[in-house]
Parts: sequence; C-alpha cells; structure tokens
Amino acid sequence: EYEGWTGGLFVFAERWANVAPQALADSSANREYVSKINDESNNGTWGAWELVRSPDQPIISNDDPAWVELDWPRPVTLRGLCALWIGAQAGEAKAYTGPADRHPRESSDADWTSVGKATGWDSQYPRQLGPNFLDFGQTVTTRAVRLYITRVTATGHPHVQGKTDRKSVV
Repeated sequence: EYEGWTGGLFVFAERWANVAPQALADSSANREYVSKINDESNNGTWGAWELVRSPDQPIISNDDPAWVELDWPRPVTLRGLCALWIGAQAGEAKAYTGPADRHPRESSDADWTSVGKATGWDSQYPRQLGPNFLDFGQTVTTRAVRLYITRVTATGHPHVQGKTDRKSVV
C-alpha cells in the first residue's frame, strides 16, 4: 500500500538547489518564530511565520519596508529567490557586500546592494503551492540576502480581506 500526497510540483530544465535551510533567518519583526521562514515546512499551512505590525506602526510601504534575511556562514552563489505563499505584492532583494569581518546583522545600509525588484507577486491563496520567483538576472555570491517587503499582498480572496494591511506572511 502506498500513502502520501504531493502538494505541488514544478519541473525545471535546470537543476535547482534550496540553500535557504543552510542559513540563519532574521527579520525586522516577530524574530521569535523567524526560523519558520526556511524550515522546509508549510507549518500546517496556517502556522507560517507572519510579519505583523501593530496598529501604532506604519503600514508596510516603500518608505517603511519590513524585511526578512538569510545569513550563511560562508558565501553562497544565488541566481534568485523563490518565495512560497508570500504575503507580499512587491519587494526588493539586496545582497550583503560589506566586509568579511562584519556580520550582516551588524551592517549598515551601505553594506547592501540591490540585486532585484519584485512586483505583481500574489499570495496565490488558497493554492497549496504558490511560488513567486525573483530572478536576479545574474549570479550573485554573498553571505546574506535580505528581502525588503514594500507592499503587502492584495486582498483578492474573501478570507484575507481586511487582514493584510499590517501583515505579511513568508
């Protein structure tokens, strides 16, 4: 007897590797649960990590973005990012280019270089596998990558209406 299920499947002409689980995750908010970002689980669908801002904080925007970050112990080579079921509509990826003796978490804005911008992303709710790709257009070797979320997801489905103005799920 066979058991199991496939929640979604993509087949690509080139081989891909998921190096995210080799990194430590960080974020601008809800750091207690940020390891859910790269734990290779859907966390029971509804238990995914959320970046939630309180009502007294500004709405996520270009002027006040939220961010998530992956830090590796040694440089990795990336061609882009794939965000699954992300609660963001737009963002910008930046690669750490600061000194080798400085940890990315102790960096300044000058230590990051833009490697790609995402627009038109969709949470793809209620799909079980909702990938949003950000191709850098070139390979980038870095010790860290930070995704600045500049606009939360559109509220296209009734279940998410009124729930995304201060919230992003990654």
